[in-house]
Amino acid sequence: MMFLLHCLFSVICYTIYMTIYAKIFLKRRNNSSLIAMLLYTFSIFTVFGLTVSLHSNLVLKEIGIIFVFSIFLWRLYETSYLKSLALTFLFICGCIVADYAILILIMLIMPEGSNALLASTMGSSLVEVFSECVHLLIVIILVRCFKKQDSKLLSTIEWLRFAIVPICTLGIIMGLMVEFDLAKEQQQEAIFLLIAIGLVIMNIIIYFLLNDIIKREAILRRNQISTERTKNEIKRYENLSENYEKQRKLQHEYNHRLNSIAALARDGQIEELKEYLHRLNYEVGELNRVYDFKNTMLNALLNAKEHEMHRKGITFIIFSMNLDNLPIYNEDLVVILENLLNNAMEACEECEDKVVKLKITEDDRGTLLAVENTYVTAPIKVGDKFITTKNENRDFHGIGIENVKDVVEKYHGETMINVFEDVFRFTIRLPQITED
Repeated sequence: MMFLLHCLFSVICYTIYMTIYAKIFLKRRNNSSLIAMLLYTFSIFTVFGLTVSLHSNLVLKEIGIIFVFSIFLWRLYETSYLKSLALTFLFICGCIVADYAILILIMLIMPEGSNALLASTMGSSLVEVFSECVHLLIVIILVRCFKKQDSKLLSTIEWLRFAIVPICTLGIIMGLMVEFDLAKEQQQEAIFLLIAIGLVIMNIIIYFLLNDIIKREAILRRNQISTERTKNEIKRYENLSENYEKQRKLQHEYNHRLNSIAALARDGQIEELKEYLHRLNYEVGELNRVYDFKNTMLNALLNAKEHEMHRKGITFIIFSMNLDNLPIYNEDLVVILENLLNNAMEACEECEDKVVKLKITEDDRGTLLAVENTYVTAPIKVGDKFITTKNENRDFHGIGIENVKDVVEKYHGETMINVFEDVFRFTIRLPQITED
């Protein structure tokens, strides 16, 4: 009875691990819940039957398991059968290698008691439960290494904290194996096995709880990013509207000044006319600080930012190449510049030397975009993220930078943050577009 119970538990664990493993590389089909349930039921009971009936023939059992699980992945995920077969083969081979490594480890740790442990039905089952916990730990490591989009919501330290749970479980199960010879009756051996199974089940539940938390955090993060983008769009349109109103006022002022010049010239007041033109020349020079990048969207954004920084006493310096052939859509470039320049202005508002620099250059590796600003209070780093030091808008910590990183990842680019003594620099490298 305990043998059958353990076989069923082992098959369920394999199915769960296979599902987690497949999600790293494959996309789930839009199957109904009933079809998915039927596929899970088919896989579990078919593999259970193979495990029980071919228990003594390891090669045929593993071939059958690979065949069943490859069909399971093929029907559950959007992939070809050959790809599902290859993924299943790699997974099963990895598990077999891990199992043999565990056997060697047990023989090294228990040179005298390992033979008795493996000869016992309960003892060998306990070793298999230990292996299943190791498989879970391996799958978690694979998720952390390859499923970056979701796993990056937790820092490396947070993942290591979570990994303490399966590692401690392995230590407890190892202790049960070392003390297995103290069990005088079969009932005590069964208790040892049930404790180990319970610990593995607890680890699986904790993993799925953590996975649900990560998914919920991802949804909240996307909502915050969407809200922040909406705010930036509204602010951009407000700036455009403000510039339009200024243009209307300037046009009215322009007509008034032309009339004044004409009146002074008509009355022959040459000295007054010279002085008036001198003042106008200075004012026009102030108004003509306009950037023209031959790009309407960038012109609107950068000129609005320049005027905003001028009002705040911030020096805005731009070093730029020709922006006609950048390997990025204008809308995405505006999102990047909007967020980085907003962060830069916020950071240097309290500085005595208020400077923001924007540099866009090109080399053999692609396009390099860097925004640099002075600061007074050093930015705070929480995990892998930088957050604002201001009290307001605490719910939007680091959303601007996360917004930028999302856009850069879409173009397979790279981001780098450097914090110097009094300068913060955010650098983006976008690869060149290669034509096939």
